[in-house]
Amino acid sequence: MPSTPGLPSGFSTASPSPSAFSIFQRHWPDYCRESAGLAGFVLCAGSFATLLEYPGSPVNEAIASKPLRRLALGAVMAVFVAALVYSPWGKRTGAHINPAVTWSFYRLGRIGGWDAVFYTVFQLAGAVVAPPLLL
Repeated sequence: MPSTPGLPSGFSTASPSPSAFSIFQRHWPDYCRESAGLAGFVLCAGSFATLLEYPGSPVNEAIASKPLRRLALGAVMAVFVAALVYSPWGKRTGAHINPAVTWSFYRLGRIGGWDAVFYTVFQLAGAVVAPPLLL
């Protein structure tokens, strides 16, 4: 990598990094997929938690054991996450529907800084938009 006089070694002016806008233009469909994945996770968790734990729910009355209801909820959520990870969307984006996972991918060098920022913003948007849909 050619270095420019006056810049510390390792710095180069040969190829500027892409702008945030160009990164966003290239990857916005993936950000939307992540948003939808997290929204789906929130919707699934909210729906099944209500179905299993609401005292007036017929499922709650049918399954009297609280540990068994929690096991059922855990199993449903595990199936949802596995389906998301192995889906075409999950394979394309990495299915890191959690901002903590997104930033871990960034720290591991698997995604760039702007991608991490945009993924996080869209994941949070999905988490905020989903709960009112349960009402």
